[in-house]
Amino acid sequence: MARRRYISTDISTDAKIADLAQYGSLPLLLYTWAIPHMDDWGRMSGNARQFKLLVCPALDITAKDVEEAMQQIAAVGLWQRYEVDGRWYIAISRKNWFKYQTYINKNKRTNDDGSQFPPPPGQKNTNEHRETPHMAAVQQAMPQKAASPSPSPSPSPSPSPSPRPSKEKHMSSPGGSARAKKPKTDYSSDFLAIYQCWPRKDDQKDAYKAYNARLKEGFSHEQMYLAANNYVASLHDADPRFCKMLKTFLGPGDHIGYWLDPPVPVQKMSKAAESILEYMGGDLD
Repeated sequence: MARRRYISTDISTDAKIADLAQYGSLPLLLYTWAIPHMDDWGRMSGNARQFKLLVCPALDITAKDVEEAMQQIAAVGLWQRYEVDGRWYIAISRKNWFKYQTYINKNKRTNDDGSQFPPPPGQKNTNEHRETPHMAAVQQAMPQKAASPSPSPSPSPSPSPSPRPSKEKHMSSPGGSARAKKPKTDYSSDFLAIYQCWPRKDDQKDAYKAYNARLKEGFSHEQMYLAANNYVASLHDADPRFCKMLKTFLGPGDHIGYWLDPPVPVQKMSKAAESILEYMGGDLD
């Protein structure tokens, strides 16, 4: 998940934003705060409880308040809130999302395989017909049977040799010899809410196993989510390579318990800073 997104000054004069303002400041705040948390296709969880924990954990509001605000945002057309297999999601239209998130590369604009969230109903996956041009090229390259010319009259018919069976090679269908893809793991939306905020994205399957193991041990999703967010916040946008792997954080050990109520880090003053403070007459005690 990106830690930042583009927001244009157009938002100040947007007609839909003006329509949303009639409901008060909360839906305006939640809409703008949600944008950095969306994936590269403008989608995220639409579950009110998960949304609050991810987008605005410090606001003194209830999940019911969030639910109402999310519906108001959808009502004015700023995003679509939809249900797939009993789970709620939200998505900004592809046209509006890529209009402002101009840094997202072309591959992602034409292929949404990387999204952890299903597309809104009525919106086809952009990679659904990727093989169509290839199929057309294959069919064009296949040899065509030429029309047999009319036989020229012959004064004395001679027995023609029996035709040999054609050795023409037939090209197999591109999809026929392809190996069947392994079914994707069906990750829960609760787990995806944690995975979405985690800087490293290299151990999703193992992290999901660890997540379910902690649930069986008695940890709640809310506890794991809060601990994960506290840990990520402590990184201060550091290089993701220095972040723990999520499977390690959710694995055996006391990572979750420790980061549920993290201690305030003590910042030790450097020797140079101590010298400057002492020179200026400061009190090091």
